[in-house]
Amino acid sequence: MENAMFHEPVPQWARFELQLPGSTEGNPYLDTDWTVIFRHDKTEQKVSGFYAGNGEYVVRFMPSDIGDWTYETFSNLPELNGLHGSFTCIPAAASVHGLVRTLDEIRFAYADGTPFYPFGTTAYAWIYQSEALRTATLNTLAEGVFNKIRMCLFPKNYSFNAEEPAFFPFVGSSEKGFDYTRFNPVYWEHVENCIEALLELQIEADLILFHPYDKGTMGFRSYDCRGR
Repeated sequence: MENAMFHEPVPQWARFELQLPGSTEGNPYLDTDWTVIFRHDKTEQKVSGFYAGNGEYVVRFMPSDIGDWTYETFSNLPELNGLHGSFTCIPAAASVHGLVRTLDEIRFAYADGTPFYPFGTTAYAWIYQSEALRTATLNTLAEGVFNKIRMCLFPKNYSFNAEEPAFFPFVGSSEKGFDYTRFNPVYWEHVENCIEALLELQIEADLILFHPYDKGTMGFRSYDCRGR
């Protein structure tokens, strides 16, 4: 295919990532539509791309089938529309088993059928702590037996965690308020790095998307995500 992009092989259940430059006019989080259709044999999957800040647009895809994949992009931005590419999905490493899913009413299993027996712990606000404490948390988990950790996505402010995080999910501040139409890319990159660190330990992240534990100081417990 003319002008098609070719990428390095991607292991099964790993992450294929496409990064492209694009317009920063207006509010890219709201104004830009970008979807990518991935195809393999008779399989077709549509994935939504997102604005990652600094004029960069990203789409991520986890191939579940080994073999050759192609993709096609669709967007209201000309620079993101009508692009084609391909990559080959190769077998996963022996230690990688894929997504955890429900096997039946009482059991879990990885995508390759390997049983998953959840044995978890809770560390709601570990990702908002100092680097030293986050490292200590990961070291403790590495030496332990837990294969799942329950954690909060949004910052938490309560009796045992009164310090505000270094950065927030949205542009703004506790004092002046937040613009819920604009994400703060630094915050989300930090969250992703923490989840990646758990993945390296083969620990599943059990994310609490919304919670009431901020005493209203940050406003996230009353955040209305409808229509966003």
